[in-house]
Amino acid sequence: MREAPGGAPVTSISATDIQATGLAHVEDVFNNLPIMFAGQNSTLAAGADGTATVDLRGLGAQRALVLVDGRRLGPGGGNGTNISDINQIPAALIQRIDVLTGGASAIYGADAVAGVMNFILNTRFQGVKVDASYNLYQHHNGDVGIQQLVSGAGQALPPDSVAGGSGKDLSFVLGSNFAADRGNLTVYATHDEVAGIAQGRYDYGACSLRATGAGSYACGGSGVSAGGEFLAFGNSGTTLFDSTVDPGSGRFRPFAASDLYNYSPLNYFLSPNEHYTGGAFLSYDLSSRASAYAQLMFTRNRSQAQSAPSGSFFTSVFVPCNDPLLTADEQAQICSPANLAAQGETGAANPGITTYVGRRNVEGGPRTTTFDSSSLRTLLGLKGAIGAWSYDVYALRGTVHDSSDSLNYFSAAQVANALEVVPGSTGPACATGPPCVPWNIWTPGGVTRAALDYLSIPLHTQGGVTEQVVSGSLTGDLGKHGIRLPATDAGLQLNLGAEWRSERSDFRPDLDSELGNGEGSSGPVAPLSGQFHVSELFAEARLPLRDRSRGAESLALESAYRYSHYSEGFDTNTYKLELQWAPVRELRTHASYQRAIRAPNISELYTPQAVTLDGVTDPCAGATPVYSAAQCASTGVTAAQYGHIGANPAGQYYGLVGGNPRLQPELSDTYTGGLVLEPRMVPELSVALDYFDIRINNVIGPLGADAVLSNCATSGSPVYCSQIHRGPGGSLWLSQSGYVSDVNVNFGSLSSGGIDLTATYRVPLRRLGFLSLALQGTRVENLMIRPQPGAPGYDCTGYFGDKCGAPNPLWRHALEATWAAPWRSLEIALRWRYIGPVASEETSGNPQLAGAVPGGARVPGYNYLDLTTSLALSRHVVLQLGINNLLDKDPPLFIGADCPQISSAPSLSSCSGNTFGAPYDVLGRYIFGHLSAQF
Repeated sequence: MREAPGGAPVTSISATDIQATGLAHVEDVFNNLPIMFAGQNSTLAAGADGTATVDLRGLGAQRALVLVDGRRLGPGGGNGTNISDINQIPAALIQRIDVLTGGASAIYGADAVAGVMNFILNTRFQGVKVDASYNLYQHHNGDVGIQQLVSGAGQALPPDSVAGGSGKDLSFVLGSNFAADRGNLTVYATHDEVAGIAQGRYDYGACSLRATGAGSYACGGSGVSAGGEFLAFGNSGTTLFDSTVDPGSGRFRPFAASDLYNYSPLNYFLSPNEHYTGGAFLSYDLSSRASAYAQLMFTRNRSQAQSAPSGSFFTSVFVPCNDPLLTADEQAQICSPANLAAQGETGAANPGITTYVGRRNVEGGPRTTTFDSSSLRTLLGLKGAIGAWSYDVYALRGTVHDSSDSLNYFSAAQVANALEVVPGSTGPACATGPPCVPWNIWTPGGVTRAALDYLSIPLHTQGGVTEQVVSGSLTGDLGKHGIRLPATDAGLQLNLGAEWRSERSDFRPDLDSELGNGEGSSGPVAPLSGQFHVSELFAEARLPLRDRSRGAESLALESAYRYSHYSEGFDTNTYKLELQWAPVRELRTHASYQRAIRAPNISELYTPQAVTLDGVTDPCAGATPVYSAAQCASTGVTAAQYGHIGANPAGQYYGLVGGNPRLQPELSDTYTGGLVLEPRMVPELSVALDYFDIRINNVIGPLGADAVLSNCATSGSPVYCSQIHRGPGGSLWLSQSGYVSDVNVNFGSLSSGGIDLTATYRVPLRRLGFLSLALQGTRVENLMIRPQPGAPGYDCTGYFGDKCGAPNPLWRHALEATWAAPWRSLEIALRWRYIGPVASEETSGNPQLAGAVPGGARVPGYNYLDLTTSLALSRHVVLQLGINNLLDKDPPLFIGADCPQISSAPSLSSCSGNTFGAPYDVLGRYIFGHLSAQF
């Protein structure tokens, strides 16, 4: 921990700290910090987009600003968000990472509501540096209970020992001064690649677990099954049949829990990735008063996501009664007189039944999506000093081009065609005619290659974003002109500046993606095109009030102000006031207030609204609804429909989602205070304690379809209930006329508060070298979400679930002890990572968090040990070896509703393979070796 120039608390992560973890990706290093929450990373399954992001304080990655040497990194993808992709930053050149938490918009501009991450790079390198590393994961599958469930369900058991997910990294840096040291040129190139690991290689990921009672579990999965789940509903919403094809007899029988499809084994626990970076930094002193500098940074990244096969995800299809592929038994059950009457088909010329078909493409293999992105960041600047004033003017341009290609998806339209089969002149034929090929899912082994070729379609999206910044500032030390108070040594310091920033984003899906025609692709993907620009004036000032006097070794006041005019038609004012006081040399304190803003990004403003898959539960569906008839009536359920609304076996419901051009900026108030103690009587000891309280109002985002439903049922508030539009039979999934409005809005508030503790101590051991201790810990006092101003909210501290997302423990820490041998060529470090206990939000007793499943899991505190050894082989070559998660601790398991794959939490979070890929270690031991040579 160190103090920022203005005194605010900063957590600094040095290059040595990063190297000591052995982790190849910076986002994985961040996920081990107590102040960080889960963001996009290589273990994310649902919602993966190939980027790497970080989330400060659990307030969402969109509320943290990423800088490179104090200048914006820029958006990381063409989807219109403001979130940076830290894949673009060359890890080989990182000197340190400064993490400043709390509102910093007055100093750095919009998006710094939760804080700032500033990557300081070595842009004046001299010499040659080559780094190479290799790492892999190793795990012993020893959970006998889970293995019995897997084998009992007829699923393949994973091997006893797993070794995989290997990663290879190579980086090269070359730098040299020239022109009598007036200039420097530094160039770099890096390459790394990671192999993927499927969930099926781990016993706890080999099947999707479901609760069967209090404390009992079984392998479950999806109703989109291998044999098919066939559902039909009457015009009143009553279930007519729920059947499957028996693989043994080929006859229809009632669908059972044992028929659920185990989708887990093919999903990735670790996504394969290949990453290149390259660039150059140039600086040259034109004169004693002017230095020119230029930067060029290029990144190319490719990653892949894999999930269970596509198929028919309960597509609505018309099954003719004269379908020649139906057996007599199937035809009799589907087209019974009662069923025909319930759907109004009695007496029709060509009768049939509208059936919802959930059938997995087990013959065709998994779905895959490949993400490709390339970015280019260029910067030109001029800086220098004239008298007591220094100046810095620069222009920055960053572009990102990305695309995704998805294979092995079925077309929903072609599924409907391929299942409407009638007698033809040469045999069964599609009612629509060629090129349609009948999909024979009614007979085991009846699916043909020709049918798969007809049904399968590729999906493609591409996007681009351009950010341009022109900024200039003047910094002056007016104390050199005598402008200072009598009791101080230093004078007033000023920074004045102006900045112009522009962002433009274009996102273009292909027609099938835009129509939502890909089965299992989460619905329509809307195109996007938008831009904005903002003009700003800013000022910062620091005024020393007293120096070297009794009771005030130093006393200073710091302030900042920024005015911003946005092309969307709104103006914002952000400001900061901070008092810094050191009563004695050994103790420094500070207290501050900051007003910060986050302007809506292009995606939040301009994404077209569309009905797509959004929620995962309807608590008023099923034979035994969670809520009473009166509560469900508030959500639009009639008395006749109550208890007769069919639940979606896939756990997917429609919502109207998209942008809102009427959005206003978020407003944040941040209060901080803290102290740094470095007593002279205990040399080498430093303790920092910092309090933070971040309160965001006018929050931008969707409320979440599940939250709207539960809040309507429990409160009856028209604010929520007016957003629910039930379709035929009261359903929210049988047709797109039934949905929950869940577009971006400005809603209540979001806040986070707590205390950070950082301590370091270095102890000499006489002839045995030195022992260094370092502690970083965070206690979260509240993580509060309030959907409506003044209305009851819910605190996610200590909880996880659909609304709270990934586990939010009360306390997290990392304690590291490092022994440096007396001959200085050997260091051994042992790190203890602790994640406090958490519980399902269902156990909170808060009606705002209560949902579809009473009870819920409790997870104890988790401890991990990491061991690292560093050995200097020569003056220029260093070898590092280490093992993280030394004891190969299994991650905790989250079952059913405790394992949300889609969450309405502010932070990006996803449960996959029955666990959370962050903050827990889900892949076993991480074994690494790193060789560094510098000349």
